[in-house]
Amino acid sequence: MRRNPWRTIAALVAMTGIAGLALALAGCSGSSQNDIPAQSTNQPTQKNAQTVHYTCPMHPEILQDKPGDCSKCGMKLVEKR
Repeated sequence: MRRNPWRTIAALVAMTGIAGLALALAGCSGSSQNDIPAQSTNQPTQKNAQTVHYTCPMHPEILQDKPGDCSKCGMKLVEKR
């Protein structure tokens, strides 16, 4: 028995349409990122200004709150981000 290729194509198009509709509906679940309360943009800036640390590129265990030189190798300390 020989199958009609148009029937197969029509079935594939219908299944693709159903799958696309299911994906579209799943994407509209009602929850969005806009539901998260907005945080003040000034707060992280103030927090970062208070917690600046300097570390040695070769010895990350060396931490200081002001720039200077590493106590192990003498390299300049860089701001830790």
